[in-house]
Amino acid sequence: MNKGIGNGLLISSSLGMDIVLVSMFIYWILKARSLRLLISLFCFYSIRWFHLIIFSIKFPEGFFFEYPGFPSLSVPYGR
Repeated sequence: MNKGIGNGLLISSSLGMDIVLVSMFIYWILKARSLRLLISLFCFYSIRWFHLIIFSIKFPEGFFFEYPGFPSLSVPYGR
């Protein structure tokens, strides 16, 4: 795979996830009437953290997910 195209795909997908995350929190701050979103996020990431401790997934051959030169709020680059 071309490294420039791969970096472009990583940047565009992580930027999309960051836009969704930031817009979700802005919407929640402006329109929230309950703590339902925060409670559901806490439950989701607690369960995810527990499963990451139990199951260790190996990286496949040819793993391509390195830092493309653009920071992200929600995507951890690298292994």
